[in-house]
Amino acid sequence: MALQVIVNRAGIEYINGYTVATTIFNLLLLPIVATSVGFETFASQNIGIKEMGRVKEGYFL
Repeated sequence: MALQVIVNRAGIEYINGYTVATTIFNLLLLPIVATSVGFETFASQNIGIKEMGRVKEGYFL
């Protein structure tokens, strides 16, 4: 929130640049987050059925 206050005081060019940078950052971060969430489900299901070998195999793919 403090960063947003600083950017807002700087002017319209800074606001536009901050918006673009934030959007690009979020687009780059999205595949990592989606993969992590998918692996969490995969790992928890296999840990639940005591298949640790599958978890290790899936992690190193």
